[in-house]
Amino acid sequence: YLKVLRIDLFTIENAEFEHSPSALGADNIDFSVANLLIDSASSHDHKFYSESLELEIHHQSFKLADSVHQLSFDRFLLSTADSVLTFENLVLKPISQFHGSFDNLDDKIVYDITIPKLKLKGVDYFSAYRNNHLEMEELSLIDSHIFLEEQTHTVVNQPVIKGNSLLKQLINIFDEIKIGKMRFINTNLNLKTNEDYNQNYQHVQSERADIVLYNFVLDSNNYDFDHGKKYFDDVDIIVKDYSSYLPDSIHTINFELLQLSSFDSSLIFNNFNISNNGKGSPSDIFLSIDLPMISLKGLNYLDILIDQKLLIKEMRLEKPTVNFVKKQRMIEQKD
Repeated sequence: YLKVLRIDLFTIENAEFEHSPSALGADNIDFSVANLLIDSASSHDHKFYSESLELEIHHQSFKLADSVHQLSFDRFLLSTADSVLTFENLVLKPISQFHGSFDNLDDKIVYDITIPKLKLKGVDYFSAYRNNHLEMEELSLIDSHIFLEEQTHTVVNQPVIKGNSLLKQLINIFDEIKIGKMRFINTNLNLKTNEDYNQNYQHVQSERADIVLYNFVLDSNNYDFDHGKKYFDDVDIIVKDYSSYLPDSIHTINFELLQLSSFDSSLIFNNFNISNNGKGSPSDIFLSIDLPMISLKGLNYLDILIDQKLLIKEMRLEKPTVNFVKKQRMIEQKD
């Protein structure tokens, strides 16, 4: 056999492959290796026995393991030279006909996600290859639309027997995922959780949100999101032009801007408003609130996310206007 193999530049263009029996395959593949060196007599320091690997794939579509969703993208680029991985026009959506694939699942989640650009920076490819740990400095989702609808039947603090969680499918590939900074930039969010159904909560819906999670960690112990676990160290959130009905379906909450930061334990609302549509039974009380600004200080986001407790050291309301009106009184006044 060869003791030394050296290739300055090795390239494969427009390749395709197919794996049996999984039927997984891809085409439109370009692959290159720069300065490949395999020498049995020396301790070569380059990871993957080369200076860089580059993999580029165009226009692919795959069915996920849950047989419910399909993943597609226009372009995928992986480069070990600058530790970057990029997807362009990444789409995750239900297959139009999934023929009862949900029937055998205890926990069901429907995803409909469109990400024009998904970028991973500072990826440790060697750790992913050698240790099965995916670690990166930053993950950015730009101008994405994220729809999630969850319907679960699992008892709290008991493992899911059968489910199609996307996070669970990731953990089936990597034992651990660590992200120094996870950025959702100009994101359209539409999230409907199982708790929303059970408690008649209105789901989270925002057309303009910027969210940054710091030191995010996902492993086999916490791939199912619940209120009793910590997934990241700090968070910054900016939500603009938000509007949603409250659980009574009579009142609407609106605000122009929300800013939350765990670094200074603050939460600020600009132009906060609660209005009503005038509908309801005669015993209903209608509430109208106008607040140019609400400022909360001394918040601990872990109290909110994990313990579901809102503990505030200081709360300031700027020029509030509050009106309570009972519908019966409104009817009497009209008569």
